[in-house]
Amino acid sequence: MFHAPILTTRGKEIATGLVILGLVFGGLGVGEAALRLMNLAKFGVAGTVEKSAKYHIDPASGLRAPRPGTVHGKAAISSLGFRSPEIAVPEPAGTVRLAFLGASTVFDANNGGAIEDSWPHRAVERLRARFPACTFDYVNAGVPGFGTPQVATYLEKNVARHAIDVVLVMASDFDSDATALAAARGMETNLEADRPWLARHSILFANLMKNADVLRLQRAAFSAVGHLEYDALALSAAFRERLAALVDLGHRVADGVVLMSPANKLDGGQTPEEQLAAANTALYYMPFMSVPGLVEGQAAYRQAIAEVATATGAAHVAAAESVPKDDAHYVDSAHFTVAGSEAMGEAVAAELAAEPAFLAALRANGCGG
Repeated sequence: MFHAPILTTRGKEIATGLVILGLVFGGLGVGEAALRLMNLAKFGVAGTVEKSAKYHIDPASGLRAPRPGTVHGKAAISSLGFRSPEIAVPEPAGTVRLAFLGASTVFDANNGGAIEDSWPHRAVERLRARFPACTFDYVNAGVPGFGTPQVATYLEKNVARHAIDVVLVMASDFDSDATALAAARGMETNLEADRPWLARHSILFANLMKNADVLRLQRAAFSAVGHLEYDALALSAAFRERLAALVDLGHRVADGVVLMSPANKLDGGQTPEEQLAAANTALYYMPFMSVPGLVEGQAAYRQAIAEVATATGAAHVAAAESVPKDDAHYVDSAHFTVAGSEAMGEAVAAELAAEPAFLAALRANGCGG
């Protein structure tokens, strides 16, 4: 008769340790797989969006942009490379074609929703209801990572060739301008630059390190020590010039230009606890910033956008400022939930309907009263 060997005490300890290790690594493997599946459902890539082959170098502009015909989570990219429905080429007579330009807050995919859930799409739907005599279509030419220089190039080299009637821009270079200033002063600007091998190849470990960094940054977020000290109005001076040049380009390629205040969950009127929660991702990507520094800079760039609009004759839409700054409407410091996108779309349409410059663009296309 066969008898199973009897484990010694040391053998039992080793076996128990192996079981625990197996459970730990098995759990980590499950966690890693779950995160990759979540990314796949949300963005259409199992790894990180930044490294996705679903982006390419756009031949018209030379910029990195979505590859035409790809699918990003629930959103299909059109044959022209935009996160929006297909449009007729050439533009049908009597159509008012809108172009939304900016970065990831315009691309609006962080909530995992379909094209129909994005705020540009919802804004156009509301405009169709408000102006039934007008026929609207649109392109969502937002691309993650774009600042005003990239937006200007993309508009001139790519978007403008699609017969755009109204250009709508949501762009703020505060993050990139402040990062450049901090780098010039020798401050740490990129927490992911020296990540260990495991964090560079595992979404799970990268997220664990990211969360630990956010907690560390939040603990010191109201201290001036170790954080960038700067003049926000002076920092925004070059942005004003770039934005004015972008508006000038917009006026040359379209009947109307609309400048939009950027989406920000952080607000100067919040309690310190609310500010810490609202600034979590902003602190991570700008580790040299304090919460007061973020509030001051964001306010200065919003002011710059409004003043440039007035000076250049562009319409100004501050719709993002009316979206509630809470977890129900924001997934992080700058990106909307589906509910946030719905609120944003409604607010954008309402403000556009009251903007003389936008109404003039509609009249130039034979509708809008």
